[in-house]
Amino acid sequence: MKMFKAIGNFFKNFLTKEEVRPEQIDVIFESVDTDRAVKTLNIKENGKDDGKNEIPNSDETSLGSTELKIYQFIATETSQRKQQANGNMLSYDKAILDLNIKDKFEEAKNLGAHTKHKIESIVQEDKNGLVDSKDKFQELERDYKKFKIDNKITYVPDIKLTLILPAGILVGILLMESILNGVFFAKASALGLLGGIMYACLVAFVNVSISWGLGRSICNKNHIKKRLKTLGSMAIVAVVAWLTVYNLFVAHYRQQLDVDIKNAGTLAAKAFFQSPFALNDFEPWILFFVGIVFGLAACVDGYFWDDPYPGYGKLCKRMEQAKEDWDAEQKETVTRLEELQIEQLGQFTETQSTVKADVNLLNEIIGQKQTLVTNLENNIEQIESICEILIKMYREINTVHRQTDPPRYFKEEVTPPVHETVDTNMENDYARLKEQEKLRDECIAMVEQIKNTIVDLYNRGIQGISDIDLASNNK
Repeated sequence: MKMFKAIGNFFKNFLTKEEVRPEQIDVIFESVDTDRAVKTLNIKENGKDDGKNEIPNSDETSLGSTELKIYQFIATETSQRKQQANGNMLSYDKAILDLNIKDKFEEAKNLGAHTKHKIESIVQEDKNGLVDSKDKFQELERDYKKFKIDNKITYVPDIKLTLILPAGILVGILLMESILNGVFFAKASALGLLGGIMYACLVAFVNVSISWGLGRSICNKNHIKKRLKTLGSMAIVAVVAWLTVYNLFVAHYRQQLDVDIKNAGTLAAKAFFQSPFALNDFEPWILFFVGIVFGLAACVDGYFWDDPYPGYGKLCKRMEQAKEDWDAEQKETVTRLEELQIEQLGQFTETQSTVKADVNLLNEIIGQKQTLVTNLENNIEQIESICEILIKMYREINTVHRQTDPPRYFKEEVTPPVHETVDTNMENDYARLKEQEKLRDECIAMVEQIKNTIVDLYNRGIQGISDIDLASNNK
């Protein structure tokens, strides 16, 4: 069952490319059980049999076969522990080498220089644009003031920043006249109401559009120049004449539709020139007055489309639009700087947290590696103590069952088999930790300085924009 689980974990790690983190390594070295070792090596039986057989001889100076087996057993156990530890220490060493905040230090330094350049670029580029916008606004403001002085205007212009309302009124006038007239034209149309409305739309469009244009021309009567005043007065006469003549002709045309649809235009023109006010039916008179009313409404709408003084409202709107554009550019610059400042400060704060976490993790990994080394040393020491116990037990049993004296080396101190010391490299690890801690402190201090520089650049940029505004207000 364990084998299948291990295979499953292998394929899972292979497919997901997951690397075992050092903190996941949990190494427990198995202690050598003395009783099990005694039974495995037959210490008691071999000691008894060798003693009865006077093995080793009294004058023997080298270890006997049973003692060699004990040494071999101890050497094998020690080697297995070291192999197990070496495999895990390789993972720790790789993790220790991978954790290096020097790259983050350089990245933070480069990002700081990039951010500084970006803020300065935004301020310089947008500042130039704001100066141009300010100059444009001030130029229009001077033109506006000069226009008021030259034309002796003392009132604030009636400007409409949006033409939705006057345009809506104009469209409403056109639609209402089309619908009302459509009812009268429908009786003479083969298409009924639809045909009547089609005729009425054309008639209303001509009536409303020309009346609206004459209404705009009437504004000239307010101008200081006599020539334009005269044109405005003539426009008043023109609109009265236009509304009367055009709507009388339309009324005649409607009246002739009942007589001869095909020749209604010719008949209407003849009747109009012979006797303009000779309308026999009530409906043509209604059509005439409807045209007059809606034409006058279109004329009034044209007159109040903008400020009644020619050019005054248009110039004021240009000035106000320039001011709005300038304000919008200011706000956009401030927003860009704020967003950049917040983004970069957050990124640098994250860098500070990351280098702290990396050094803490490095300290933790080295601590785990130290624990592994300590456990290995303790385990090897325990195995070596087992070696002494097994050798002494064998020699004691062997001595008891001998008839002759045991070899002299039996009385010597038992020394475990010599093995190579594991190269843990802990001194270098702690030196690296100290180096990374120093680099961490330098990195945090440097990033804090960069953050202060960003805030200072942001504040100076905002102040520079405010200076442009102040310079404008002082002029």
